[in-house]
Amino acid sequence: MFSKQYFARLMAAAFLCAPALSMAASWDQTLVEYGNGLRIGLYAIGGTIALSTLVWSGIRWLLARANGDQSQTFMDYIQQVLVIMAVGAAIVIAAGAWQVFGSGSPV
Repeated sequence: MFSKQYFARLMAAAFLCAPALSMAASWDQTLVEYGNGLRIGLYAIGGTIALSTLVWSGIRWLLARANGDQSQTFMDYIQQVLVIMAVGAAIVIAAGAWQVFGSGSPV
């Protein structure tokens, strides 16, 4: 369908346009802004999920106490808190490692 000569011309045109595209005004800052927005959004989603599971575990514990059964105990609630703390610590450590090793500047 396409000849080698057509493909070579297309690649040459793309190669010649690349410097103009890479020197466009602040194209990299736009990507950084999108990345920061995505990171903040993921933190918000993770925090919402953590808070929701903690509230759900607390509700189950209060209902189990009101019913008099031991389907959910205080230790189950503490276990849920510890799981959330472990996941949160992993996120904080990963963000710190990205800041030090991924961005190129530790500041």
